[in-house]
Amino acid sequence: MREPSAEQRLTSMVIGLRAGGLGISEMARLTHVSRQTLWRAENGEMSKPSAETYLAVEKLYRSRDMVAK
Repeated sequence: MREPSAEQRLTSMVIGLRAGGLGISEMARLTHVSRQTLWRAENGEMSKPSAETYLAVEKLYRSRDMVAK
């Protein structure tokens, strides 16, 4: 089975954060990533996210203890 791409993982993290009650504006404030970029990621419209974007969202995702255990 193939590993999900960075784009797919980013989309999953953004969707997970939204499902956890975090809005796009709040997510943007906490990650310093633009609302437009987060919206595109959430809707699967992002190709090749920057390392900075990916790592900022991943850090927030992990800090909110959303990683499956």
